[in-house]
Amino acid sequence: MTLRQRTVALLLALVALADLTFASPAQNSELAALVSKGARNVHTATLESPAVTQLSYDVQLKYPQMAISKEKLQSLKQQEWRQCAIHKAQWEHFGDEAVKPPRLIHQYLTSFARKDEYMVIAMRYVSALPSSSESKPDNNAQHVYVIHYDLSADEVRRQMGEEANACLKDR
Repeated sequence: MTLRQRTVALLLALVALADLTFASPAQNSELAALVSKGARNVHTATLESPAVTQLSYDVQLKYPQMAISKEKLQSLKQQEWRQCAIHKAQWEHFGDEAVKPPRLIHQYLTSFARKDEYMVIAMRYVSALPSSSESKPDNNAQHVYVIHYDLSADEVRRQMGEEANACLKDR
């Protein structure tokens, strides 16, 4: 399994856990800054331990617009975040036949790292699986997930440290 496939699988697993205890996004100003204007259903959740935080929200945007703009992504670099595998940060789509009925996912996935922290950002559209090879979502509902990992926690470092270290070494 490639690094990208593991990251996508982990993201999907964490998205499935999104109905946990929620708190205000203001708890983490960096995460709060990633909430798009017009966002609805904004939630933050602590997952597994205080070392993993998930921000999620929905926003109405026409594909391929991004709730977290390229400018906002660039601003993370000013906060010493390093974008990982920047050449892979683009819209992609794939069929998800693991659920019934099957669906089509359009997804922009990127990640960032800095000392003792790792962050995965996903912006997704979920559509009905078309009978043809449709390249656009059938709706404007973009779902945004930002997962922040505190790598100072041993368990989190064991799970995600390899990806963060690979990103930080790739200079």
